[in-house]
Amino acid sequence: GFWDGYSKGYTETYKELSQKDAMNKVTSIIVPIEGGIVRSSDNSMFVQIEKGTYYRENIVNIEVVSNSTKFDSKYIIASNSYKVYVVNPSGEYNPDKKVLISFEYYGDNNAGIYIQKNGRWVYLESKINNNSIITSIDPSLISGDGNVFTVLVDKEFVNFYDIRGHWAKDEIDTLVRKGIINGYPDKTFRPDKYITRAEFIVLLSRAYEWELPSDLSNISIFKDRSSFSVFNEKQISYALSHGYIRGYSDNYFRPNNYISYKEVEVIMRRILMNDNFTWDAIANKIMYDKKVRLDSFDSLDNKITRAEFSYLLHELINEI
Repeated sequence: GFWDGYSKGYTETYKELSQKDAMNKVTSIIVPIEGGIVRSSDNSMFVQIEKGTYYRENIVNIEVVSNSTKFDSKYIIASNSYKVYVVNPSGEYNPDKKVLISFEYYGDNNAGIYIQKNGRWVYLESKINNNSIITSIDPSLISGDGNVFTVLVDKEFVNFYDIRGHWAKDEIDTLVRKGIINGYPDKTFRPDKYITRAEFIVLLSRAYEWELPSDLSNISIFKDRSSFSVFNEKQISYALSHGYIRGYSDNYFRPNNYISYKEVEVIMRRILMNDNFTWDAIANKIMYDKKVRLDSFDSLDNKITRAEFSYLLHELINEI
């Protein structure tokens, strides 16, 4: 009965398309619970479902779509755009599994797979290998109405020479492509440079897309309000009004002080609303994944670097 209902709904959805157009634009395949690969109608992209991702057979749909979102001039469009969505009878999936999306690609490493979100294109961490560009996504991104994916080449992407071989290179590249953190005009990133308290708040505002206020009267409580700049005062005001920061007991904020691991831990607990968040968990994961021992093992009063911050945010917001 479910499949009969789906078939009827599918037919009605595409009744305005001619049979020829529908065949040229849409692929719809039943994928068993042991997984499988579904290719687009033009054979230029595919979706791979690993076994055990879903608890029942499901239908994977790949539709070639026209782009309604404008592309920034810094991008070169390197593929068609495809809407991917799964009809999942159980409505459940294994959150520990990833879905692989791959496009045919022969260009340089300035390209990435992007997802269309809220009228803009957002970078997904991508790898180029054997004439393909690949990303792994959470199954939630193709649940329900699904999402649209494409390949874009970023003409402004910078390969920072000072992160070549750095343990956090992949995480840094991802955050730079997402527009959360930037390099310097001399085309360096300075991964081991410390981050100030104000910089930390500004970077969080980009990561979590805060809607910044116009009324900044609340930050007048800080005695060093005059040291704030137009580049951070709105972000500090937002963080203060939401209880993420409180300043010091002497009513100074000290925006230009380098931020410690302990301060990061306290702020992130408030943002995540999770008192169980610890910096030690991040440091241990870096030790395990990257074989790097951080200064936080010596003291949480030591300062966080740009590379360590990049890894932290990559872990927290990498999923769309």
